[in-house]
Amino acid sequence: MINFIFSIIYLLVLIGIAIIDKKEHKISKKILLVGFIVEAIQIIYLYINNKYHLIEYLIYLVIFVILLIIDTIIIRKKGESLYVLQILMLCMYMAIFTDKYIFAVTVIYTLLVIGLYILIGKISTIRKRRVIKKQNAKELAKLPIGFYLCIADILVLIYSIII
Repeated sequence: MINFIFSIIYLLVLIGIAIIDKKEHKISKKILLVGFIVEAIQIIYLYINNKYHLIEYLIYLVIFVILLIIDTIIIRKKGESLYVLQILMLCMYMAIFTDKYIFAVTVIYTLLVIGLYILIGKISTIRKRRVIKKQNAKELAKLPIGFYLCIADILVLIYSIII
């Protein structure tokens, strides 16, 4: 029952991050931090009840804290957060909850979806203009990678539960 509650909270955090990333092209650190706090509580709960191995999860948490510190330093210097660091923090959050194998499948699905998105964009450009036009780096930079990561992770989790 408690694991089910943690799973629901995880899915709600992913949905919140996906919605914000789709609209604003940024990953909300507040929602991500709430997710990490809940994840830390779950790790403590699992360790107390099942003598769960903490080393792997502590490494993920340490990496997240290091990324958070780097992001804070960059925000103070440049005034805004780097999207790459936000994606890396999201990846750490997903890797903690889902396990490294499910996370690897999530990343593969995300890369496939992004590749298909770019391919469809190029095909539609060819059909409309009959001239191959290079996609601007700005168009690719606006691609909501966090949105695709969250949706792919939700789909992989549902698939792993069904099978």
